Amino acid sequence: MDVLLDCDPPWLQTGEILDAVARRWNHKIPAQSLRPLLSGMKREGVIARRGRLVALSSRAVGKGV
Repeated sequence: MDVLLDCDPPWLQTGEILDAVARRWNHKIPAQSLRPLLSGMKREGVIARRGRLVALSSRAVGKGV
């Protein structure tokens, strides 16, 4: 969530999220671990998806979600 909170632009692809986490915390997360987390966050309304792009719902307003 931290990466999606302050990224510019607010929409990122999964690979960009993984890269940002690796840069920010010097920790690699496998894609197969991130995808279920994103699915749960989508179900809970925390994130929005637009095709392959992901954004926090609060930042996705007005972006054609």
